Amino acid sequence: MRYLPLILVVICSFATVHTCPSLCTCISDTISCNNRGLTIVPSFSSADMSGVRVLDLSHNNFTSLPVNAFPNSHFETLKLDHNRLRTLPNGTFQGVASDIKNIDLSNNELLTLPDALAALDHLISLNVSNNYRGSSDINLPNNVMRALGDTLEEFTFGSIKQTDWPRTLNHFQNLHRLEITSLHPNLIILPPTGFHGFETTLVELSIHDTNLLTVPIGISKLRNLLTLNYDNNRNTGDSGILLQSFPTSSNSKLSTLSLKGDSLTIFPLVLKYLQKLTKFSIDNNPLDFLSETSVEGLHTLRELTIRNCSLERIPAALATIAALGSIDFSFNAIETVEKRDLQGFTNIQKLTLSNMPLKYISRDSLAPLHSLQVLELNNTALTEVPLAINFTDNLKNVSIGHNRIDCMCENMVWLFHKAVECNPTGVHGFQVIGECDTIHATVEEYLTNFVQRCPGYKEICNIMPYG
Repeated sequence: MRYLPLILVVICSFATVHTCPSLCTCISDTISCNNRGLTIVPSFSSADMSGVRVLDLSHNNFTSLPVNAFPNSHFETLKLDHNRLRTLPNGTFQGVASDIKNIDLSNNELLTLPDALAALDHLISLNVSNNYRGSSDINLPNNVMRALGDTLEEFTFGSIKQTDWPRTLNHFQNLHRLEITSLHPNLIILPPTGFHGFETTLVELSIHDTNLLTVPIGISKLRNLLTLNYDNNRNTGDSGILLQSFPTSSNSKLSTLSLKGDSLTIFPLVLKYLQKLTKFSIDNNPLDFLSETSVEGLHTLRELTIRNCSLERIPAALATIAALGSIDFSFNAIETVEKRDLQGFTNIQKLTLSNMPLKYISRDSLAPLHSLQVLELNNTALTEVPLAINFTDNLKNVSIGHNRIDCMCENMVWLFHKAVECNPTGVHGFQVIGECDTIHATVEEYLTNFVQRCPGYKEICNIMPYG
C-alpha cells in the first residue's frame, strides 16, 4: 500500500491533462477544426488555450454562432471563412473580444456587417469578401465601421454582387492595407473620393478581378502608397492606365506595381513617372513589340516579371533598363536565345526562362551577363545543359529541372570542369539542379559519380597520367 499515494498522483495527473477539442487537431499555436462539417462550436473547456493564437473553423456548416460562443478561450486569429453564416448576435465574442486581432469572415452569407464586431476593440485585420445572398451584397453600416475605424489596419471586401462603392470606408483612418477582390460587372468606375479617410496611411492596395475601365483616379491621392496590385481587370486595357490615376509627384513612394492580366499591349507610359519604382509585373498580357521608347526612363527598376506575354524573342529594348537585376520570361513562346539577344543585360543577377518551348541557347549568349548568379531553365525543351554556361563568370546556381537532359560523357565533362573546377576535393563552383533523362540520377549525381569515368576527363582537367 506504500505505492498508493504515487498511484493516486499519477491518476490525478492524467485526469487534469488538457486535451484537444473533439473533431479538431492541435499543432503548435493552432487549433484546427476546419472542414469537419460542424454546425456548432466545439467545447474548449478541456483544451489548453495558453499558447493558442489561431482558431480555424473554416469550411464548415455554421449558419450562426451563439452568444458567448468561445468560453474558456484565448486566441488572436479566428478563421470562419467558407461557412454559411447569416448572422452573429451581439455577445458572440464575449470573453475573447479583447484578444482577437484578426478575423476572416469571407465566403459566407452575411448581408450586413454584424454589430458583434464592434466589441472587438483590438481588431487589426478583417476579411468580409464574397458575402452575399441571392442578388444582395453585404452592407457595411456606419456604426460598425466607425467602431472598427480606430484600430483596423487591413480590410478585404468585394464580390460580384457589390453594386455600389461603400462610403463608410472613410471611417478607417488607420488603414494600411486594402484589398478589393471583385465587384459587380456594372460597377466600372470608382468615385474619385473612394479612398478618402486613409490617403496618408494606406501603404498597400490590391484591386483584382473587376470590370473597371480605368485605374481609379483616387489612387493618385494615396501619398504613402508603396505597393499597388491592379490585376486581372481585363476591361481596363492600355487606355485605362491613366497618368492622372497614379501618385507621380516627386514625393511619391510607390515602389512595387503589378498590372497582370489587364489586357495591355504596351508598357504603360506612366512607368517613367514613378520615380521610386523598383519592382514591376506585367504578366498575362498580350504584349506587342516593345520599343526602347516604351521602356525609357525606368532608371530605378530592378525586378521585372514579364511572364505569359506572347513573346517569341527576348525584347532587346529591355536591355536599356540599366538597373535591372532580375527578369522572368517564363510561360512565353521563346524557342531560341541567340548570340546577341542578351547583350546589354550586364547587371542581371537572376534570369528565368522556364515553362516555355526553349530548345536552343547560343554558346555565346550568356557571356555578356557578367553579374549573372542564378539561371532558371525549368520545364523547357532543352535536352542538354547549355554550353553557354561555360562562358559565365559568377554563376552560382543553375536550375534545369523537368527537362529531358541527356547525361552523357560528350556533353557533361565540360560541365564537371566548370562546376567542380577540376578540384580533387569535389568542392563545387556552382550548383546544378535537375534530373537526367538517360540515366536514373540527378545532374549533380552524374557529375560526382560518373564523369570521372568518362574518356577524355583527365585530358580536360589536366590530370596526369592521361591514360
